[in-house]
Amino acid sequence: MRSFRKYGVLLCVLALAGCSQKTPSEYNQEAEQAILKNDTESAIIVLKNALLSDPQNLRARFLLGSVYLQRGNAKSAEKELNIAYEGGYFKNEVLPVYLSSLDFLRRNDDIIMLVERLTGLSSETEAAAQAYKGIALFRKNQASRAKLAIKRATELAPQSTYSRLGRAYHAKYDGETVDAIIILDELLADQPDFMEAVLLRGQLNLVQQDYAAATADFEKYIQQKPGDAQGNFLLVDTLIRSEQYDQAESMLNDLLAKLPENAKLNEFLGILKYNKQDYAGAKLAMEQALAAGSNSATVKLIAGVSSFQQENLEQAHKHLASVQDVLPPSHPAKRLFAEIQLRLGYSSGAAETLKNLGAYDLSDVRLFTQAGFNLVRQGDNSSAQKMLDLAKQMDPTSATEKVRLGVLKLSLNDKSGIQDLEDALKIDPKSIQARLMLAQAYVRDEQVDQAIEVAKQWVDASPEEITAYNLLAELYEMRGNTELAKATHEDALALKPNNPASLKFMADVAKQQGNEAQALSMLEQAAKNNPDHINASLDYLIEARSQSEQKALDALALMREIYEQEPTNTLKSLNYARGLVLMQKPQETLEVLTKIPASTGMPLFYWKGQADSYLALNRPSDALNIYSTWQQLEPERREPWLAAIVIYDGIRDFKGALDTVKRSLNTHQNDGELQVMEVHYSLMNGNVSVAQRLLNSLPDKAKNSVTARGLQGHIYFAQKEFSKALPLLEERYNVYPDGRMALLIADAKTYLKQVDEGLAFMEAHLLKVPRDLDIRARLAERYMEKQPDKAISHYEVVLQVLPENIVVLNNLSWLYGKTGETAKAVDYAQRAVALRPENPKLLDTLGVALLKNGNVERAIEVSKKAFDKEPSNQTYRIHYEEAQKAKL
Repeated sequence: MRSFRKYGVLLCVLALAGCSQKTPSEYNQEAEQAILKNDTESAIIVLKNALLSDPQNLRARFLLGSVYLQRGNAKSAEKELNIAYEGGYFKNEVLPVYLSSLDFLRRNDDIIMLVERLTGLSSETEAAAQAYKGIALFRKNQASRAKLAIKRATELAPQSTYSRLGRAYHAKYDGETVDAIIILDELLADQPDFMEAVLLRGQLNLVQQDYAAATADFEKYIQQKPGDAQGNFLLVDTLIRSEQYDQAESMLNDLLAKLPENAKLNEFLGILKYNKQDYAGAKLAMEQALAAGSNSATVKLIAGVSSFQQENLEQAHKHLASVQDVLPPSHPAKRLFAEIQLRLGYSSGAAETLKNLGAYDLSDVRLFTQAGFNLVRQGDNSSAQKMLDLAKQMDPTSATEKVRLGVLKLSLNDKSGIQDLEDALKIDPKSIQARLMLAQAYVRDEQVDQAIEVAKQWVDASPEEITAYNLLAELYEMRGNTELAKATHEDALALKPNNPASLKFMADVAKQQGNEAQALSMLEQAAKNNPDHINASLDYLIEARSQSEQKALDALALMREIYEQEPTNTLKSLNYARGLVLMQKPQETLEVLTKIPASTGMPLFYWKGQADSYLALNRPSDALNIYSTWQQLEPERREPWLAAIVIYDGIRDFKGALDTVKRSLNTHQNDGELQVMEVHYSLMNGNVSVAQRLLNSLPDKAKNSVTARGLQGHIYFAQKEFSKALPLLEERYNVYPDGRMALLIADAKTYLKQVDEGLAFMEAHLLKVPRDLDIRARLAERYMEKQPDKAISHYEVVLQVLPENIVVLNNLSWLYGKTGETAKAVDYAQRAVALRPENPKLLDTLGVALLKNGNVERAIEVSKKAFDKEPSNQTYRIHYEEAQKAKL
């Protein structure tokens, strides 16, 4: 084995010795032959071998750089040409090619510095240098210097390839696109393979929207320079603009396979997908472009519109919000952005967007009125009025928009809205919406007879329209004419035997006559035959629940059946959940509601049903999470903020309440109620000075309100100025008699040495609010020492509502022991210990009660257990010792 290895080495040595190495000149000649045959692959291999043999072969460097540049690899070309140039290779030969590589790389400053240092060039070479310098200066927006450089190039060699290229750039930057193309046409007639001219002409043809010519130029360019990214990108852009989508997509797929994260390629792909109405693909491509660092407004715009088409409104809002400042006022994306804002519940933002549109047309009326409706719901009538004013300027002519305009006017107490509804009915006499809204408008204006006339005309005009009968019957009921209402419902039932509104009316009549079975049967008929009429099954459940538990369960089963037939129907899901809430089934309620995706525009019950169910399951954190989600989706609505504040208040988390108030004020800066709440919860968190400062900063109207004056009284109380606090607290209580205020007043009286008056005040409060368990428990606590009988009476009331409250049970045991009812004392103490068997305080109370009731052995056992758990507690020690002494 060892001799074989030696033999192998010997063969290698002999082989090397037998090979004759090529000279640098031979390598160069072989490469030049390959270049002449356009065999650039072979040329690169030969030239690399040449440089391995002799790194100082500057001719090989020059040739290799030239081949790289010819193939479009400008970066590698610049490297080789730089070595050749710096190494002293012939300037007149290397310089134009070297400058060309720098030009492709947009190394404008390097070009300018290099050319300004050059000396000793031929006129042709200096003309090329000046031309490239001029092009670089144009790119740097230094037009005057650029033109001087181009002029110098032309003076040196007017027919030079590079001088003519420079003049084409000169014409381009002067806006003379046609002249620039003519110059390039003449140049390429003489030098058809001058690729820089081909590339520039393609770009100019693209500007001229001559896509066929641009495509031909770019195809020629990348055939010669397949590795040049700019040429490939320009060709893709041209193919997309000329709607040659299949060819463009094929090119893009090839390019993306090599550069999957390239921002520009993903942008092109997004544009292509968008033009082919592939919005999912467009959205994905544009988001990849953004992730790759693109800051293009086009990318964001298409990403936003595509997200909208995919119903991803939050993403659409995010993308379009980022380009609003750069879009012209009349751009369609402005209107789309306003619509998205409206659908997300950002009504104030939508109003601002709509106000700043460059021009309005009839299509905008819907947006104005929708924004107005939303703002009215939020209580911002001032902004809603501005939307109405814009809508009125459009003077809509369609019945639908006339109705919307009229309803918005009426919601802002503008009675001219009735005229709009009447006009809508003239435009479209068959419009159900116009008739309904007009009748409702007459009712709100206390013109019920006019509303009845509208309904009667509707019945006469459309005798088969069941909605007309329902409306007329409802109006007769409103007028108090039960007989006409009944007759109208009978006509409706003759037309549609299962009409839910008529069956509900007849069921009410039957119930008033004492026929509950018939009433329930009618409601069941309505529910079973109208599964899409949400109220029918709910009415059935409500009546069934009033009759018996089993009938209620049967009605709930029908609601479940309706729901399960179409579980993705949001309205049916919500209706079934309402039934579950009525039947006090919180876990099942959550199972239904949590399957419905959270989104803007959901009804209040969707959120409240979940939150209340979590609260019923003693999961307040989950309830707060529900409202937090709602706040994020619709921050401009007040309900989610107020609901969360109520929960925080209920669990005595005043810090959480204050944080929520502060966050809500970011959106509702001028909301007086929330500003007052900030004062209140600052005070509840012990920040008295902050509360005073906030109160002082309230507007005069809010500051002088009864609530604000009550808060000032609370602040005085916290500052121990009880005589100043009391009248303000009483003023607030007289308007809003809540328990916390009652307790503050009682405490203020106590501190002012009016103890009996304080107790009497709390008693009086309980006559007004007998279910105020907090005040009742506080009052019982104050009676414990001196008036145990009164304390017992109040604690017994509390215990009826809270039978497992260990504090109340423990205190009742102590009180009954004090009054001599030792059996009751033992009973209550045992109930408390059963709930908390290891609690030493409860054990101690039970031990005392047992001892007073004569059960010494058991008293010793229980008292010892309490003492063993807290041996340092002297009270437990004394009670244990008393039990032991009783045994002696």
